[in-house]
Amino acid sequence: MIQAQALSKAYGQKTVVDRLNFTVRPGIVTGFLGPNGAGKSTTMRMILGLDRPSSGFVTVNGKLYADLPAPLHEVGALLEARSVHTGRSAYNHLLALARTHGISTARVQHVIDLVGLTDVARKRAGAFSLGMGQRLGIAAALLGDPGTLILDEPVNGLDPDGILWIRNLLKDLAAEGRTVLVSSHLMSEMSLTADHHRHRERQTDRRPAHRRTHRIVLTGHRPGPHTAGNRTAVPHQSRRCRHHQQ
Repeated sequence: MIQAQALSKAYGQKTVVDRLNFTVRPGIVTGFLGPNGAGKSTTMRMILGLDRPSSGFVTVNGKLYADLPAPLHEVGALLEARSVHTGRSAYNHLLALARTHGISTARVQHVIDLVGLTDVARKRAGAFSLGMGQRLGIAAALLGDPGTLILDEPVNGLDPDGILWIRNLLKDLAAEGRTVLVSSHLMSEMSLTADHHRHRERQTDRRPAHRRTHRIVLTGHRPGPHTAGNRTAVPHQSRRCRHHQQ
């Protein structure tokens, strides 16, 4: 479970994230929606301890990310698919991560097969297309078999088959009881990624809990191109999207 309370981030006079409150629960795919520059990536970086909040806090399973005893085994993240050693093969990139975290080589091969990179696993990652880089990043996120997944725009660069694959993968991971947070600036794409039947998101929804969807929506006016503005993220289940102004 991921919980944020009054989470804020400012760079000088520019407020990027302003008093954000939300809970991401296990067993469902939670869509993190908002236009480009709304503060989604910054929020994810704060969850992962890469940016320090100006105020407020965010925890994973009740702890700050820095306090997790085995982070890769508890949280898998994809923030920037290109953040790999371009001279290494996909296999060696994952193997280096595995060896520094006590993960078996069998698990490396498993995630390679899972994301569909078996045929190119020995090729340099620097020669990968954007879509292949996304798959490699997802493999790295899954490497430690974590209970929490945080993926920033994971469908970027994927072809239609790849997009369908990631939709089904995320649903399956949530059905296993994992916490899954996925960002996007496209409402239409996220409604499909998180739920193939958006019109069923009503109070009369009778689907099992793991097939229901939560959405955290960042909307409202943006003071600048990289500013979240004055808003609170609102988790939704079986309700239409709306936003609250502070």
